[in-house]
Amino acid sequence: MDPVMYRFDALDIVVTGYPEPKNGGMTTGIVPRGIKVLHKATGLVAVCDKHRHQHLNRDEALSELAKALDKLKVQ
Repeated sequence: MDPVMYRFDALDIVVTGYPEPKNGGMTTGIVPRGIKVLHKATGLVAVCDKHRHQHLNRDEALSELAKALDKLKVQ
């Protein structure tokens, strides 16, 4: 994977983790590892959950979003 360098303004994107935390039961201590990144201006969404670590998933989702924005800019 060749990363695309793109600087996002924190006000332009919304980063959320999933699965959402549960209220109780056997899954109480499970940390969300999947990441969904929404670009507010364009409505583009990038999702990644293939890594075990949330920061790696966030980096890859941001890279995917940067590629999509770059492709949109070219058109």
